[in-house]
Amino acid sequence: MTKRCSAPISADARSLPVAAYTSPEFFDAERTHIHRRSWFFVGRADEVPNPGDYRAIDTVAGPVLLVRGLDGELRAFANCCRHRGSRLLEGSGNRRAIVCPYHGWGYRLDGSLAGAPDMDRTPGFRASEQGLAPIRMEVWQGFVFLTLDEAAPALADVLGNMPDVFGSHRLGEMICTWRAELDARCNWKLLVENAMESYHTGYIHASTVGAQTSI
Repeated sequence: MTKRCSAPISADARSLPVAAYTSPEFFDAERTHIHRRSWFFVGRADEVPNPGDYRAIDTVAGPVLLVRGLDGELRAFANCCRHRGSRLLEGSGNRRAIVCPYHGWGYRLDGSLAGAPDMDRTPGFRASEQGLAPIRMEVWQGFVFLTLDEAAPALADVLGNMPDVFGSHRLGEMICTWRAELDARCNWKLLVENAMESYHTGYIHASTVGAQTSI
């Protein structure tokens, strides 16, 4: 039997110290211990539906690529060449292969190295060891999540009761119809804090989501 806490919820709250929002060192620590160890959402699988489709995405963990292979499988890679780290692709589109714009290294859509000019003269070079760096990926109801932490819990464990709460929404049948990019010139925690203050929606978003219930 699950017990419910009967203690009243305190409204006595304080903001974090200023340095938590402005310090580069604090942000580096957040990237190391939060963003690069947690699952983060990057898009819908239906945004790259066909073999050869790709999307280049900038994330707090670095530039990544979502690629639909010629075999139909969706994969995620670091968006940088294994040779000199040049960014491979921008935006979105369709390719039969990925070619580095700097030195011309070529990669198949499964991430394996197809060609590396002049590297055949390099002692100990093995093409099989120089494919694109894969990124751990899981897809839930068409939503694509990534993590850089191979030891992170399975996505299902992180989602908790979310699948049950949204079970009636038929999320797996949804498709992305439009995108909007918002350049938020603030620390990421300010966005989270604002979203947690649900009582503002009855004023700012009265004509859309309307008033929300604070828990």
